[in-house]
Amino acid sequence: MSAVANIPTMAPSRRNLASAFVTAEWIKLRTLRSTVITLSIATLVSVGIAIISSQRFAHRLSELHGIDRIRFLDGFDPASQSLLGNAFAQLAIAALGVLVVTSEYSTGMIRASLAAMPQRQGWIAAKLGVFAAMVLLVGQALSFASFTAGQAMLSGEHVGWSLGHPNALRCVVATGLYLALVGLMAGAIGLIVRHTAGAITTLLGVLFVLPALSQVLPDSVRPQVTRFFPESIGEQSATGYQITTAHFSPWVGIALMTGYVAVLIATGCFLLQRRDS
Repeated sequence: MSAVANIPTMAPSRRNLASAFVTAEWIKLRTLRSTVITLSIATLVSVGIAIISSQRFAHRLSELHGIDRIRFLDGFDPASQSLLGNAFAQLAIAALGVLVVTSEYSTGMIRASLAAMPQRQGWIAAKLGVFAAMVLLVGQALSFASFTAGQAMLSGEHVGWSLGHPNALRCVVATGLYLALVGLMAGAIGLIVRHTAGAITTLLGVLFVLPALSQVLPDSVRPQVTRFFPESIGEQSATGYQITTAHFSPWVGIALMTGYVAVLIATGCFLLQRRDS
């Protein structure tokens, strides 16, 4: 009579499975060629434009004296001058946000990913969670680097700000958060559209086409509409003073952007549950 030993099989716990999936998403993200390319472009654009624009402003200022110099400095905001490049760097970060999601569909990896993680909300939570952590760090790094570089160019004419200047730190931090939120918005749109070109086109429409189209609105209505656009929120975030009374204050604008991202991610999760992979 032989006895068969029953060896218990231990299924991985939900926590271990989630940890493994987060690790897998991090490996995919950091090994994507597009990650290196887009972040390199974002860095060059952000810091490069900060240096060039601030240096040109300082050079022009050095040629002026007396009342001309005073007039030239009227309304000048050193923070927005040095953070100007982030308006273009957001495009590279947005492109990466789209590719992080849509590359799964274009390569067919989505089937393997969902087979490994049948709970689809867990898959998107891991993917966007890893991406969110990265773009939060990248956004702040770009913002601090471009601010520092720009102020170094302006310091020769004694018009630069330090981080201790009122509103300077707020501008830098809010701009970094705005960049991260644009990246997450792009990822959410990629989840909804599932096609790289379509998602990028949609995002460009939201960021740039809508503000352009709003110019046809009556002057009495336009400010109350454009205040809700990401472009206006980003502009106010990078400016040390309140641009107009129609603009949302910086932190209210960031909260609104966070709400946009949350709604888009929720929509993407809803559609992911009901679509075939």
